[in-house]
Amino acid sequence: MTTTNSKRGAGATRRAKGARAKVARSKRPRAEHAMPRAHASRSTSVTLRSKGARAGGATQTKPARLKDLQAWMQHEVVRVVERTPSKAPAARHVLPSKSLAPDERVRIYTTMYRLRMMEALEVDYPALLHHLGRERFEAVMLAYLRAHPSRHYSLNFLGYALPEFLARAAKVAQRGFLADVARIEHAITEVFDEAPSETLDRTALATLPPAAFAKARLEFVPAFCLLALDHDANKAVTALRHGQSAPSTKRTPAWVAVYRKDHVVWRMDLERPAFAILDALQHRKTLPQAIAAGAKAFDGDPEDLQAKLQAWFAEWATEGFFRALRR
Repeated sequence: MTTTNSKRGAGATRRAKGARAKVARSKRPRAEHAMPRAHASRSTSVTLRSKGARAGGATQTKPARLKDLQAWMQHEVVRVVERTPSKAPAARHVLPSKSLAPDERVRIYTTMYRLRMMEALEVDYPALLHHLGRERFEAVMLAYLRAHPSRHYSLNFLGYALPEFLARAAKVAQRGFLADVARIEHAITEVFDEAPSETLDRTALATLPPAAFAKARLEFVPAFCLLALDHDANKAVTALRHGQSAPSTKRTPAWVAVYRKDHVVWRMDLERPAFAILDALQHRKTLPQAIAAGAKAFDGDPEDLQAKLQAWFAEWATEGFFRALRR
């Protein structure tokens, strides 16, 4: 088994739970803030043309509820990403500035929103970004955002559906490989954000009484994810996050454990029997049942499996896969 430090790739910054990782931003021109069209006072009334007024005729002032203005502004900001039509022209609600028309002022926020969505996805999926290149990455991410628009106040969850989206995206080349890369990168993010937990004492299994072995079950820490993949995406993620090309995009079954230890996320390549054991344990099978699942997947001498079992369980306990032993 090989183990790789994952969080968050070369030169990346960890993020605290509930917060985005800091990302370096290029300097941008100072944006002019759009101001609701209203009188100079703090009134929320908006000047609107009356339905019966002729061109150049009188106007009437109607009270505009704050939530209506907020809803309009939100819709205008997200509509380009989500491909929805405008509900009202910007000039109805926004004053021009000395240099910008109302729609140009609103477009500043629309552009910022799109850039922020892309920035959040780049932070969570840097290997995909490197493999696809910026232009193709943004095209795929825009298609994803239109299928799965942001519906949560935290951007931590923006890319959670990306692996499944890529797996079903018929028009995306190499979709199977891309989906497996996304599964690993999503697991890295998810595991890093999981709640902390005590880990099982590494000697607990060695001191387990024989009478208790038959019914013993192992409980995993929350910051643990087990993946069965159709491609060797783990090696690809390592290479891509270091600015290299993916070693291979061909279909090759692979099994990976993603876990957090000492505030760092790690990835461990697994042999198929080891994956079978861990998968059975995750499904609340007893230790004898899990070992039987591993033996079924093992193609070799039973004595070799016995040696591997001792090494695997010792390593898993040392790495902190488990938090409790239930008898």
